[in-house]
Amino acid sequence: MQFEQFDTEYRKVLDAVRTGMDEAQARPEIDRLRSLAAALTDPNDRTDAAHDLELLEDVLGTPPAAPRSARLQQAYELQAVAVAETGTPAERIERLQRALAELAELVDGAEPADQEEMRGIGHTLSLLVGALEAER
Repeated sequence: MQFEQFDTEYRKVLDAVRTGMDEAQARPEIDRLRSLAAALTDPNDRTDAAHDLELLEDVLGTPPAAPRSARLQQAYELQAVAVAETGTPAERIERLQRALAELAELVDGAEPADQEEMRGIGHTLSLLVGALEAER
């Protein structure tokens, strides 16, 4: 994922928070942005995204999210493996699609709040599949 994609999504959420989006509405969006940030390929971009998310938390006036459940942690670990930049585009797409299938199984047994965040991870993985398919 490129920083420009993250930044576009970040600015939408930041604008919404600044114009009155409440915490209940913003929390799933911030979690989705965290997933997008984790998928950034450049370490410097990930650092910039982390700073942006801190600013967004400050604007929202909420503390960082509570510790993750074991199931949600599994989803993030699955994402970390899936977004690795090793292999051919076809291999990467296959790895991402396997991760999406495993993620769907995790979502089924998860708590509602975790399901929302896991769906955000799935959305990120789907975006990466689309980007890789477009490069072919």
